[in-house]
Amino acid sequence: MKNAVSLQGSLDNLCGIYSIINIIKKLHNLKEKHVEEIFSKIIVELDDNEKRLSTIITQGLNSKELKSIFGLKIVEEKIERISSTRSETLDIFWDTLIEQSEKENRAILLGISGKHDHWTVVDKVTEKRITLLDSDNIQYINKSNCAIKGHNDNQALHILHPAQTYFFCKK
Repeated sequence: MKNAVSLQGSLDNLCGIYSIINIIKKLHNLKEKHVEEIFSKIIVELDDNEKRLSTIITQGLNSKELKSIFGLKIVEEKIERISSTRSETLDIFWDTLIEQSEKENRAILLGISGKHDHWTVVDKVTEKRITLLDSDNIQYINKSNCAIKGHNDNQALHILHPAQTYFFCKK
């Protein structure tokens, strides 16, 4: 039996960076060349940071490190972080996601764990499903498979992190 081929990006943990790029792309109609410039500038900033780029590539970004990227000039020129949430129940959190996703020129960055330890971008939310714009090609998350971090999350396939969910608007 042949070994499966490793795909480009399958060995890195850059989902946080890609999520920010995908937020910018969702809110602005940018040419790919401009997107590549933003990506390069983020990488250069991270490389100059005290945390080594090799660690970020192999271990990913925690929420504090991800938030530091929000403050980079190249990111601040395009998007503004307007709020986050600390919802206590899945239903309240889900309603917040629906409300925010329906607003014009809004985007949501969602932190999840469970099956995936991942940063992703919400495309739209219905009563039953979150559709994603995802760098790892995760297409959707069903509400029936979700729990809130710290609330009956031991059986859930997807654990949603309200404290690691960020709402953005277009600048």
